[in-house]
Formats: sequence, C-alpha cells, structure tokens
Amino acid sequence: KKSQEADLQSQVDLCAAKLERANQLIEGLGGEKTRWRATATDLNSQCAKLVGDMLLAAAAVAYLGPVTMTYRHELYKLWLEELKRHDVPCSKTFS
Repeated sequence: KKSQEADLQSQVDLCAAKLERANQLIEGLGGEKTRWRATATDLNSQCAKLVGDMLLAAAAVAYLGPVTMTYRHELYKLWLEELKRHDVPCSKTFS
C-alpha cells in the first residue's frame, strides 16, 4: 500500500510539473502572438506601398545611373510629388 501511495504521489508531482511547464509555454507564446500581429500589420502596410515603391525603383534603375547625386535627389522629389498627385502610396524613405 505504501508503494502505491508513493507511486501515486510521484504521478501527482509529475503532473504538476507538466502543468507548470505548459503554463510557461502558453505565457511565452502569448508574446509571440503580439509580435506576429505587429509583423502582419507592418507587412500589410508595406504591401499597400508596393506599387509606388516599385515605380520609384524602376525609375531609379532606368534614369538615375548617369546623373549627379544632386540631380538624383531633385528627380526623386519630382517623382514623389507625382505619386502623391495620383494618390499612389509609397514609402517615405527610398535609397
């Protein structure tokens, strides 16, 4: 009978330890949920600006190679104004 009690107590202790580890895991995953939501929000924002960013990138490749840095900045400002005028969203920074 004492052997059974010791065995049962061992099982109870093991179950309590498993529950504690499960709680720690769940709490840790709660932080991941927040991080994943923030990442998803950021990706949605980037997707909304993708067309404008691609237009700027294509224009840079096509037109900015042989010109000075000053002229590049002027062209970039003009292109940004055009994108805004046509309501095409794009990122605020571009390099």
